[in-house]
Amino acid sequence: MIDDINFKISHMRKLMFLNVRNNRISTLSQYAMNELDSIAKYNNNLTIDLSGNNLVCNCDSLSFVKWIVNTPTNFHLLEKYECKTSKKSISFFRNPREVYETIQKECMSYESLIIGVSTGILMFIFILCGGMIYRYRWKLRYLYYMVKVKWRDPDHNSDNKDERLYMYDAFVSYANEDDTFCPP
Repeated sequence: MIDDINFKISHMRKLMFLNVRNNRISTLSQYAMNELDSIAKYNNNLTIDLSGNNLVCNCDSLSFVKWIVNTPTNFHLLEKYECKTSKKSISFFRNPREVYETIQKECMSYESLIIGVSTGILMFIFILCGGMIYRYRWKLRYLYYMVKVKWRDPDHNSDNKDERLYMYDAFVSYANEDDTFCPP
């Protein structure tokens, strides 16, 4: 009925075999992994038997699977261990590194990629709009003033209209200095 190794075992430096077979262990806690690693530093022959437990291989137990891959602790009949993944399938630890990489890919977060791509697209749009505004700045300024004059005083042009009809639409300005310009 053991569901975790939460008791101190690091003082047992000569421990050779830890049998926790056929219990309710789903993952080992960080404390248990540290305890076993501290024994494995002094004893290269430490072997643990986790067979018959309901081991879980999901995002929450990623550190446990990584520990199985990297620990100096030996596992008794590791290839027969069963591990339930998030898709309810059973995975065997024939190749624990492959199991770890599969779980790692399933648990990968794409938040940073989405934020980076969204930021890049927004920056591109802002730069494009800024370039368009800069390129057509004089036309935009002209349009601004035209709209401003039109909406400020819509009757402004009708009060000052000269109702007289003219034959020509021209204005001639004459100066004595330009006397040679006009024919006699």
